[in-house]
Amino acid sequence: MRSLNLLMLTGLFVVLGLGNIIVTANRSLIPQTIDAEVALLDIKREKHPGIDDVHFVTLSTGETLHVDKAIAEELQVGMPIRKQAWEKELVTGDEHLSLEYSKDFLGMTWVMPLSFLVALAVLIWPRLWLIATRTKKI
Repeated sequence: MRSLNLLMLTGLFVVLGLGNIIVTANRSLIPQTIDAEVALLDIKREKHPGIDDVHFVTLSTGETLHVDKAIAEELQVGMPIRKQAWEKELVTGDEHLSLEYSKDFLGMTWVMPLSFLVALAVLIWPRLWLIATRTKKI
């Protein structure tokens, strides 16, 4: 039963970690295909205004995207935007905006696997210690 719990907890940690990486990658718009106009720009203020704000772009298609601050600052309502999935360039009318993964995404790509290893070690260490002390006979 404990092995099943450990397996389920490990699986949950992996899914949540991958989810964090995917969400932060999507904010860069790099994985996405877009062909629409900007209908609305919205900023949700967080605990530290100007530092950890959340930026949303609503498209003429009705889709709302959570985007990185650097992208939101370059867009205007009514602006046509388009790109193909995985292209690192967003065409905004006659302008071309270079897209990059954010520091959040780059940090997640090493923090999530490292966190997983630390959590796994914390979960497994007591079991290994218990096995080692049971087998040790003097």
